[in-house]
Amino acid sequence: MCCQKKGTVMLLSRSSKYTQRLSGGMLALVLVLLGCIACASSAPAVPSSQVAKGPLPGQQIWKQGASSFLFGTNDTYEWSPKNLQTQPAIQQQLRAAGLTLVRSFFPDLASDAALDSRARTIEHIGARCLGVIPNIFHTAFDEHLVRYLGNRCQMYELGNESDYNGISIERYLAQWNALIPALRRINPQARFIGPVTYTEQGDHAFMKAFLTGVKASGVLPDAVSFHLYPCGQDTAASCLSKASSFGQAAQQVRALVQSILGKDLPVGISEWNYDPGNPPAAYGDDPKFITQFTTSALLSMVQAGVAFACQFDAASYSGYGHLDMFNVATGQAKAQYYALKQQIQAYRPSLVATIPTTGSPSHSASELVSRGKPAYCSENNQGAGGPQALVDGHYGNWKFWSVSSAALPSWCAIHVGAGSARLLLVWASDYVFD
Repeated sequence: MCCQKKGTVMLLSRSSKYTQRLSGGMLALVLVLLGCIACASSAPAVPSSQVAKGPLPGQQIWKQGASSFLFGTNDTYEWSPKNLQTQPAIQQQLRAAGLTLVRSFFPDLASDAALDSRARTIEHIGARCLGVIPNIFHTAFDEHLVRYLGNRCQMYELGNESDYNGISIERYLAQWNALIPALRRINPQARFIGPVTYTEQGDHAFMKAFLTGVKASGVLPDAVSFHLYPCGQDTAASCLSKASSFGQAAQQVRALVQSILGKDLPVGISEWNYDPGNPPAAYGDDPKFITQFTTSALLSMVQAGVAFACQFDAASYSGYGHLDMFNVATGQAKAQYYALKQQIQAYRPSLVATIPTTGSPSHSASELVSRGKPAYCSENNQGAGGPQALVDGHYGNWKFWSVSSAALPSWCAIHVGAGSARLLLVWASDYVFD
């Protein structure tokens, strides 16, 4: 659906170096913002369970093995002048909720200003970009898109429901095999995803034919995606019973990937909601229904190991507004937004592990990747291993953390995210605060 159709950096303090300088038995570590220090950071530790092979840029493993990229949304074509891009208040609410991924339709032959508008929207939300390349036949523009966005967007889907829109598998494969190698040369750090079918199997077994075709050509996708809206003419009760079908569909696709390619790839549901109708069933406006549906859907995705998922949609007046998480006229959040926010809070740990990606995305010389990022310390005066004591550790000003000499060695950590090549310095000081 695109339209109305539907490094954690560990820093240790050592008692042997500082104990003799302690006054009053206390050590104050002052964390100082230094943006001029550039060095290569070592890959952080990664949990062994539930880590998808061929990880996606910025992907994290949350509680119960949930992928952080399950908590995404769509910015589709805009059907109202009031929409996600034009309403900063909606962007801020999505940021406050902690949404991690925004799938954005970069319009075919759009101006650079239009591309910037969509990219800025994602950046204001604080999410990662999953870009849709809508016209697979305009190769010159597609190449310009990937070149122009650079490291602002590191994940792309080729096409959108090509099977539904009358593009044969033969034509799709021909474009995939020709275009994807060119796009990878333009941005070697980017990940390219297909076939973006309108159901898990796709029209005329499009998914299976795609996997068979890319195995033959050797131009494999970095991940596989499909869309799913399980309800049509269902009653509310019948629709709720289908909320767990998202995980089942993903498992079917994963089984196809393994049987045809002989390996695992990340599997994502880049559009999901309850009903693709225009308008969809009215019961979707019932807060109790949509909360229960959303919670059950995400649980099934967690249990199935889905790598990424994007609710359809944020605020584009899709399905005459019934599929939006926000009322575009008022900017008021709806029940599905709060349900998604609640699930993020339930699954997101206080300290998350970032899956290392292949290669290191570049950063501008002036960028300070740690600004605004959380800091975590072992408990004051109890040594390493305690709960984080620096509750408000978001940088921009000086912060300090105290620990008794008896508790050393102890630690602080700053979570700077994926692909960082810049570190903060820590100064150890014997200055004692009264």
